[in-house]
Amino acid sequence: MKVLRAWMGDIGGRDVDVIAELGGLVPDPATKSVFRFLAMAGRSLFSRSGKNWIPGLGGRPRWFMRKQGFMVPKHSMSFLGFAERLTLTQRGSENEKEVKALLVHAFLEDLRVAYRRRGLILPRRQGWRRTAYVTVLLDNVTVANGGWELLELINTVRNKTGELDPLLVIAVSEEQSAPMGEAEPAEPGRALTALENWRRNLPSRRQRLASDARYLLLRLPEPTPADRLNDLNADDAGAWGRDHEFASRASPFLARPWVAESLVSLAVVPALVVGAVNVRDHLQAGCSPASLLSGWFSDDVLVEAYRIGEGNSQCVGYSADALQVFTSGGDEKAGEAGTRLRTLQLKIFEQNDRAGRLHELKPGRPLVGLVYFAGLTHQEADPDTDDAVAEELEGLLLRQREQNTPNRQGPLLRIVIANGAEKMVAADEVARRGLTPLLRSDPTIMGVVGFDRTVRQTRDAIGSLGAQGVIALGTTLTGERLAQSSPLYFQLVPSNAQQAILIVGYAKYLRNTKVTLYYPRFDKDDVYIETLLKELRTHLKTAGLEVREATGAMASLCGDPEDSANLKDRSDEMLFYAGREDGFGDFLTNAVRGCHTPARLPTIVADDATSRFMAQNRSRSQAGLPAVPVSYVGMGNLVVLAGKDCLEGRAGGRFPAGTPIDTFCTGMSALRGEMKGERKAPWVGERVGVAYDAAGMVIEATRSLSLNAPVHRAGVGQWFRENTFGGVTGLVDFTGSRIGDRRNIAVLRIPNIRDLDAQPVCVFLQGDLYEVGDLNEVNRRRSENGCPLAGS
Repeated sequence: MKVLRAWMGDIGGRDVDVIAELGGLVPDPATKSVFRFLAMAGRSLFSRSGKNWIPGLGGRPRWFMRKQGFMVPKHSMSFLGFAERLTLTQRGSENEKEVKALLVHAFLEDLRVAYRRRGLILPRRQGWRRTAYVTVLLDNVTVANGGWELLELINTVRNKTGELDPLLVIAVSEEQSAPMGEAEPAEPGRALTALENWRRNLPSRRQRLASDARYLLLRLPEPTPADRLNDLNADDAGAWGRDHEFASRASPFLARPWVAESLVSLAVVPALVVGAVNVRDHLQAGCSPASLLSGWFSDDVLVEAYRIGEGNSQCVGYSADALQVFTSGGDEKAGEAGTRLRTLQLKIFEQNDRAGRLHELKPGRPLVGLVYFAGLTHQEADPDTDDAVAEELEGLLLRQREQNTPNRQGPLLRIVIANGAEKMVAADEVARRGLTPLLRSDPTIMGVVGFDRTVRQTRDAIGSLGAQGVIALGTTLTGERLAQSSPLYFQLVPSNAQQAILIVGYAKYLRNTKVTLYYPRFDKDDVYIETLLKELRTHLKTAGLEVREATGAMASLCGDPEDSANLKDRSDEMLFYAGREDGFGDFLTNAVRGCHTPARLPTIVADDATSRFMAQNRSRSQAGLPAVPVSYVGMGNLVVLAGKDCLEGRAGGRFPAGTPIDTFCTGMSALRGEMKGERKAPWVGERVGVAYDAAGMVIEATRSLSLNAPVHRAGVGQWFRENTFGGVTGLVDFTGSRIGDRRNIAVLRIPNIRDLDAQPVCVFLQGDLYEVGDLNEVNRRRSENGCPLAGS
C-alpha cells in the first residue's frame, strides 16, 4: 500500500527511502533522485481530479470519496488513503458503527447500480428487465448473532442517505429488538391492513428518522396441522392464499433477452447486406477500396458504381487524388493504353500536390482549378478511346508543369479528373450529383473542360453546369446547338456546320462530282452523328454536288472483282465516313475488299472523330486493314503538322521563333521521353494541343483578372468574350461567337494507313492560324489549299 500510495503521489519525496528499501535497493543519491522524479511525476499526473482515479475501478472511488457520506472521507487526501483506513490494521482508530454503515451502504449501492435503468444515452436493459425486489431471507435473527444489528444498519443508512434501493429483507425472529419498543406485531389476518398503514405512515416516520420507520412487524402463528385447517377462521385461512396479488410484473418486451438483439438484427442485417453488396459493386466497378472512406479524410474524391447494363458497372465521379485512379478494369486488361491513362492521372495528381504546397509558400499566387470531364472507363479495353483521353490529359499535364514552378509568376493549376463512364452515359448524373456540389464548395475551380463526345447526356451535363454559373469548355465537341444548353459554354473547335463546309470546299478543290455519305447505325442519343449528317446533306446539296447515302454493312467499292464490267474508275468521287472511330476499321476493310488498283478508288475522307483511330498505332496495324491512303478531318492541326520535330523539342520550319508552339514542343519532348510503353504515333496528337490551349486560356484570363481583384467564374467568362488567345493550335477568338467556327480546320492525309512512320500532311485547310500582327507573315505563308508552307 505504501509503494502504491507513493507512486500515486500521496506520500511524495519523503518516502523515497521506504520505496527503495522495499525494492531491495540501496538508497544511494542517484536512486533517490530517480524515485523523487517518479514521485513528482505521480503527484503531477494524479493531482486534483486524478488523485481519486484508479485503473480498473471505474467511478467507485469517486462514490466513496464524494457521495456515500460515512467515515468522513474528506479526512483523507485521496481514495488510497481512505481505503487504507478500511484495512484491518487501521480500522481500530475508526468509529466501528460508521465502518459497518459504510459496508452496508456499499452493498445497497451495488444493488442500485444493478437496477439502474438509465444509461448515458440508451436505457440499461439489465436494470430495465428487473421488476421485482431483491429478497433476502433471514432466519433465527437475534441480538447475539448480529441479525438485529444488520436490520438496524439498513434502516440507518436509508434514513441518512435518503436514497432508494431495491432490497426487501424478510427476517424471522423469536425475540424483539429494542428499536421495536413495545410495538405489537399484526396478526396474519390483519397483514394487508398493516401494510397499508405502514405505507401511509412511512414518509413522515422516515422524515423523523424513526429507528423503526422501515419495519413491518407481522406475527406468524404456530404451524397448523393439516387435520385442523378447517378450524381456522376465514381471514386466517385465506391470508396466505392470495400470492398472485404479489407476483411481480413481467419484464418489458424490449428488455427481455435477445428481443432487442433480434429487432436490431432485423433492421441492421439487411442494411449490412445492402452495404456489403454496395461495397462489392463499388470494388467490381473499379472504384478503389480507399475511395470508400475518402469522404472521411478528403474532399478530393467522390465516386460510386454506375450500372450501365447487365454485368457492366463502372466507377464514375471525380478525383483529384491518387486515392482513385480511373481505369478500364485494370492495367492488364486495358493494356498499354490503359497504363498510359493511369500514369498520366498519377502525374496530374502529383502536380496537384505540388500546386498546393507552392500556394502555401506563396499565397499571393492564385490557385486555379479545372475539372477535366470525359469517359475514362469502358467495359472492355478500348485503346482508341483511352489514347484520345490520354492525349487531353497530356495537354493538361504540360500546362500544369509550366505553371507549377517556384519561380514562375501567375496562377498555379490544379486538375480534378471526372469520369462520365463509357460514351459519357453517366455525364448528366455525375454533373448533377458530383460536380455541382463540388463547384459550389470550391470557388477556385474556374470551369469544366473536355466533355469527350456530343451525346444527349453531355448536352444535359453542360446545361446543369451552366445553371450553376460554371464555364464549360468543349475541347472536341462539334455537335450543333450545344451553345443553347448554357450561356457559359465555349467550344474550342469548329462546329459540324464548319466541318460540312470544309468537306464541300475540299470536294470542289479536288473537282469531285459525287459524294457518298456512309454512316453506321448509331444510337439515338448520339447528337454528333445526327447533326453532322444533317449539315453534310444541307451543304453538299446546296453546293450542287451529287449525294448518295449508304448505311449498314459497307459493300466493296469495286463490286465483284471477277466481273470486269464493274471495275470502273471512281477517283473523281469522294467517300465520306460519318461515324465513330470504333467502326472505322471494319468500314475501311469492307470498302476496299477486292480492290487491286488504289488509284481507281474514290477519295476516302473520315470525320474528326476518326482522329482517335489515326493516332493509335494498334488500330492502324490491325490484321486485314488495307494499305490505302486515308484522309480525315483534323481540329488541332498545327501541333500535328509540327510532326517529329515537335517530339524532339523543336517547332519545325512552319513555325518560326515566337510562336506559342516553341514552349509546348519543349515540354512535349520531355514528357514523351518519360512515357514508356509501345511505340506511339510519330506526331503530337491534336487533342494534346487543344486541351493545352483550353487550360492556357483559363490561366491567362485568371492572371489578367487577378491583377485588380479576386477572380470569379463570371469574370473569366467575360474575359473570354472580350479577348483573344494565341494558342499552340491557333488563334482562339470568342469575341464574336462562343463557338470556334473561325478556328482552323483541315483535312489531313496519311498516304498509307498501315505505314506507322507516315505522318499526316495537310491537303486542305480553312480558318485562322495565328493572330495577325507580329505573326502576320505566318498567316500569309499558305498555299492555295490553305495549308501552311514550310519556312525557308
